[in-house]
Amino acid sequence: MKRNKERVIWLVSILRRIVHIIHLFGLVGGLKYIWYYKKAKAESELTNSGKTIKLRYGHRDLLVRTNSTDLLLVESILVGRFIDRKWIGEYCQIDDFMKRLSTKSPIIIDAGANIGLFSRLILRNYPDARIYAVEPESYNFKILKSNTRQYPVNCVWGGVWSHDCKLKVVSGDIGEWGFIVSEVEESDEAIKAISFDSIIKKYSLERIDLLKIDVEGSEYEIFNSENLDWLKICKAVVIETHDHIVKGTDEMVNRILLERGFKKSVYEENQLFVK
Repeated sequence: MKRNKERVIWLVSILRRIVHIIHLFGLVGGLKYIWYYKKAKAESELTNSGKTIKLRYGHRDLLVRTNSTDLLLVESILVGRFIDRKWIGEYCQIDDFMKRLSTKSPIIIDAGANIGLFSRLILRNYPDARIYAVEPESYNFKILKSNTRQYPVNCVWGGVWSHDCKLKVVSGDIGEWGFIVSEVEESDEAIKAISFDSIIKKYSLERIDLLKIDVEGSEYEIFNSENLDWLKICKAVVIETHDHIVKGTDEMVNRILLERGFKKSVYEENQLFVK
């Protein structure tokens, strides 16, 4: 009896996930996603063959690569997990904050935008959001532009840094979501580094409603700076720190933001700081 009950619970959970995914991506896209996600999850090494599939998300096309970490990010950010009778993704803690905003056109900086999944998550509920999406890796950036071209998104090819300079992209060991940048002299392979101050000046921003930072260790360089004036116009910061890349990052980021009057909440890897 107990085994049968467990089997029923397992089957219900599988069916619930299938229904949720089809609701998100449509029948064809949902079944396609389930097939490729299962294959990617089973792979011991994701090689990114270059093959892409299109999903339908928020009534617009969403391009993702098969056999790559793209599918793992879709699962984490867009699909989520069923907890307490609702689907919860890794950025679930921003929901209540976004609902409290007095504007339907929030201004958001997506630092470490990857292929644009966080931006699309926001745009699903706030299609008029003004987003500035920054991504240093060229192939990720190409897909980012494709995934946001029908929305008010300014895509910036470069890496966020404490100051404007030149950076080199270094492949991490965890696929397309783990590229690291380091400061270099001028070279053919160098890309531009851009500070938050420069983004604010370039686009004449008077406020930042939400600043999302997931930059694989570059947050240490960003916060370890004498100039943090950009924090004055930020209402909220959601950030993933990477102490395994630069030790001491988490302590420094927490100290700086808490000292400046932000209050903190945590869900899994992401920390949300709200003024």
